Amino acid sequence: MPRRYFLSLSFLLFFLYAQAQPARYQAAIDSARSLVERFVAFSDIPGAAVSVSVGGEIVWSEGFGYADLEQQVPVAPNRTKFRIGSVSKPLTAAGLGVLYDEGKVALDIPIQTYVPEFPVKRWPVSLRQLAGHLSGIRHYRGNEFLSTTQVPGREASIVGIKQ
Repeated sequence: MPRRYFLSLSFLLFFLYAQAQPARYQAAIDSARSLVERFVAFSDIPGAAVSVSVGGEIVWSEGFGYADLEQQVPVAPNRTKFRIGSVSKPLTAAGLGVLYDEGKVALDIPIQTYVPEFPVKRWPVSLRQLAGHLSGIRHYRGNEFLSTTQVPGREASIVGIKQ
């Protein structure tokens, strides 16, 4: 009999704790939701997704607007894929910092040491130059940024920068 009460009490405490966690963040979630709703409504984007975790647990995940305007498919944070664009820069910088701290990369040797298929230029191109956006590699041309064509691999992704 005591074991049944213990299990019931444990389940009840777990349930109450699980219910209390989201409420702890509710004011922040409501404020953020309002900001995202306004941003989507007054910007030139069809939709957005927000997911927030605290201590490894998701405390808020919500979609706003549409993933597909023509079909009126709403954004679903667990299914909708977005291009991350310039968010790649700080992620890459953080990863490069870790590799540098661990002594796994040198910043001032030719990039071909790490990416052999990178075309040799009239001037050397280093990892430091690439990381600082100082290598002379061109930016997107025309509507390349809007392309949805998947690049099959690393070598194919640098074909357009041979000049």
